[in-house]
Amino acid sequence: MKNVCVTDVYIDIDGLAAMVAYAELLNKIGEPATAMSRAPFNASIPSEMRTWSFNITNPDERKPGDTYIIVDASEPSYFPSWADNVTEIVDHHPGYEEYWRERIGNGMQIEPIGAAATLIWEKWRDADQLEQMSELSARLIVCAILDQTLDFQAGVTTERDRVAYDDCLNRANFDGDLREWYFSGVSVDIERDLADSIKNDTKELIIPSFAEPINTAQLAVWDGADFWQRRRTDVLKILGKEKWLLNLIDISGCKSQFVTNDKSISEIMTKLTGVQFNEQGIAVAERPWLRKEILKAGIEYAKS
Repeated sequence: MKNVCVTDVYIDIDGLAAMVAYAELLNKIGEPATAMSRAPFNASIPSEMRTWSFNITNPDERKPGDTYIIVDASEPSYFPSWADNVTEIVDHHPGYEEYWRERIGNGMQIEPIGAAATLIWEKWRDADQLEQMSELSARLIVCAILDQTLDFQAGVTTERDRVAYDDCLNRANFDGDLREWYFSGVSVDIERDLADSIKNDTKELIIPSFAEPINTAQLAVWDGADFWQRRRTDVLKILGKEKWLLNLIDISGCKSQFVTNDKSISEIMTKLTGVQFNEQGIAVAERPWLRKEILKAGIEYAKS
């Protein structure tokens, strides 16, 4: 049995879409597979979406001899400890290409693209199975691409993402504006449990040119200015006194607001993104940034 998995930290919308849609495709083409995880959903998966019928298997049901496909991740430290026979990686985060090429050869697919879900859509296309895709997979892929490209505003957006999005939107059969429904739902859920939302979308960024990992929280909300005005005190209290970086993505304002409580982090962010921080540790970028774009900028900076 092939088990399609994400990280053991949390499941975001891109990981969920990639995991569910790839497992469905493998079963369609006669390769028994299941989506497998016990990780919690983060705030990129709105409450109403969580009522949809996902077929996600608990890892306790795995069998000896099972193999594992990791989607939307390639850094081994984030992998589930029980995924002990990884044969395939499908990801869009840079940094571990050579590591996996040496270990699994052609089983490694790490490409610079907006959403990991786009790579899964291309597997459906290449297998000539698009007409068999379920509405569930189509809806998940649409939302994942919206999220990962920040409504096509992020620098990682590619034409491949747009093609996959347009095709899946036609297959989603959604009654209403799926874009508005998705982003509005995410914003509401983030505020419903702000502490949990921050916890479940925080990762350590390992920047080659920086001495220590940067604990980086990322929140994407519809109206960033309004959110920060109302919830600034709450956010700062939740983040605490340890060193951290917050990437507050303002979808409607088409920008990122970076906030940090550490001078060295602000200095490296200025080098990587060009933003200038004020005395309160706040900088506003002219466009939205994703965490993986910061990582990519760090890798490129180290090579320069």
